Amino acid sequence: FFFDALIGSAERRRAAQMVTPTTWRVSDEMLSAGSSVPGVQYVEEKTLMLVSGASIKLGSDAALGAPAQFLPCPTPYGISCASACWRRGVLAFAEKGLRPAIYVHSFPSLKRVAKLEGGADLEVCALSFARNDPWLFSLSLEPDLSFTVWDWQAGSIVCRGKALNQSVHLLANPSDRHFPAMVTRAAITLWHVRRLHEEYTLDAVQVAPPPADEDEDTVLGALGGGRDDEGAVGFSAIGWGADDTLYASTLSGALCCFEAPSGTEILERRAALPGAASVLTVLRKHILAAVGPAVHFIDLESRALCLTVQLGSAVLTLDLAPSCVSLVAACADGEVRKLVLARPEQIPSTPDAARAAAAALA
Repeated sequence: FFFDALIGSAERRRAAQMVTPTTWRVSDEMLSAGSSVPGVQYVEEKTLMLVSGASIKLGSDAALGAPAQFLPCPTPYGISCASACWRRGVLAFAEKGLRPAIYVHSFPSLKRVAKLEGGADLEVCALSFARNDPWLFSLSLEPDLSFTVWDWQAGSIVCRGKALNQSVHLLANPSDRHFPAMVTRAAITLWHVRRLHEEYTLDAVQVAPPPADEDEDTVLGALGGGRDDEGAVGFSAIGWGADDTLYASTLSGALCCFEAPSGTEILERRAALPGAASVLTVLRKHILAAVGPAVHFIDLESRALCLTVQLGSAVLTLDLAPSCVSLVAACADGEVRKLVLARPEQIPSTPDAARAAAAALA
């Protein structure tokens, strides 16, 4: 993404392709009939999955309306949530209803690997796979709020705990299975799965958002824009970085960074966003923050806004392809937009470089 004033026409065309999203339509039928999952996820490179009523639909990221595979739920009640782990070639979904089961299937064979039962009394509202180990984390609706750690290969519960509030996001730590995290509007819960002899136990650290008046000295002016929730206290999204660091967006637009499992904030990494982010995800040296209809690329070292892509409608979910060369965004208008990142290693790292890129594309 680095450009200079002498960029040629061929380079300019390639640059435009890197920052211009392609769009395809997800029909209402795909997201209705009991579906409670608004977004899509990569299950492998160029293959997406989404919940379609009482089935999981799997299709190409180039055209989800093209011929696709369907994986039906064994019960007719519908699916409450789903998750995928492309690294281990598995996907999971939870059935709706009381005392729900969670089904784990391999991909691309779609063979059932496990049926996980006994983890919750009420409907499961969130699932997240550990990246490098056969663990799956689940959370049920309040007032049950059962947080369960599963070994899906063994088909058994590793340990269980009780959450304080219903999660907005539940994310496994990509670098360490022992530190999953969940965020509510009021706080972040950093879970720590500890092994004691032959058993596992759960510890939890609650992280409160910083007071809104502490955000005034951040770099909001460099990012531009205004904050609709200025003065609000709470969290809106989280995303794991490297070295057990967790990034979080507050409702007032602050971008914070916390250490796991202590929950201590790294104050020198505090930055600001144009508003509360709905999604955060880390792409190599940048963090991607979806604020309304825009996806902002922020350099992790300088905390400077380097690139903004307007997607035309508020972003609900984001997911990166395994190769990190594209991402898909489910938007509030019912469309899913695919953004191609031809050279993600060359995203501008300073505002000056970003302005040069914008000038070259003008």
